[in-house]
Amino acid sequence: MKFFLLTKDVQSYIGFRLAGIDGKVIEDGATFLKRLGEVCSDASIGAILVTDELVNESKEQFLKIKAQKNKPIIEIPASNSGYSVKESIDGYINNVIGVES
Repeated sequence: MKFFLLTKDVQSYIGFRLAGIDGKVIEDGATFLKRLGEVCSDASIGAILVTDELVNESKEQFLKIKAQKNKPIIEIPASNSGYSVKESIDGYINNVIGVES
């Protein structure tokens, strides 16, 4: 399966390119939505990775596009987002077992 990355973060783009995943650095939300539609239409791409800062700029439109497409569109943290995997996993587990923090 071929992956494709859409990001605002040049460091994320470089890191994924080193791992063999092609992508595009996007400057703004309007360009992001247009490019996302193009990538979704590309039959050679099996899954789309999108960094969180792009999703946050166009959350509602992104969710509509994601719901309509038949290929996985996966939101990932950008290298500069300050995202904490441990906090995310802890929050998910607490939510599953019904613990409120």
